[in-house]
Amino acid sequence: MNKIFAFAPVAAWVLLLGCGGGGGTSSVPATSIYYSNPGGSGWRLLKDASSTDTRLVLSLVGPASATASGVALTLQASDTQVTYAKFSDGTYIQDGGTFKLYATYTDEPQLLAGGVKNGQLTLGAFQKNGTTAVACGSSLLKFALEIPDGAMTGRVPLTIVKAQMLDAAGTLQTISVSAGTLKLK
Repeated sequence: MNKIFAFAPVAAWVLLLGCGGGGGTSSVPATSIYYSNPGGSGWRLLKDASSTDTRLVLSLVGPASATASGVALTLQASDTQVTYAKFSDGTYIQDGGTFKLYATYTDEPQLLAGGVKNGQLTLGAFQKNGTTAVACGSSLLKFALEIPDGAMTGRVPLTIVKAQMLDAAGTLQTISVSAGTLKLK
């Protein structure tokens, strides 16, 4: 009888190894980023056509019925699974083309800025105060994520920490932004 009890811990260990051992983390290196857009028509992060297998570019898009003069977004993702990537101009943010920014209004006050601090990416795009607010149903700003060295396959939580819009009246309002499903494969 003592031999059976002495063997029980070894048997449990063998069964645990045979079943894959418990955890949700993978030991398979990631080679591509997969993103499925969220449903609905509210404020959401949508995959941009410029995305590749290893670089995901997301656009902040609002509801077609909303108008704004600016937006701000702070988000967080696991830095062991994805990294915030810079665009070719060296910035973390790209103009989505909706707000009246640099291309046509070079002498007007405006803001297009992004940065990383404490593992969070903060972005802002604001056109000149007093400029007519624009419809938010297309890309307002863009940012990118890439796979860091050593990342493993699996789901990546993408958390919206804070999101705001500057409405047509010049009032800053909190908005709820939906993110899709982000996975490393």
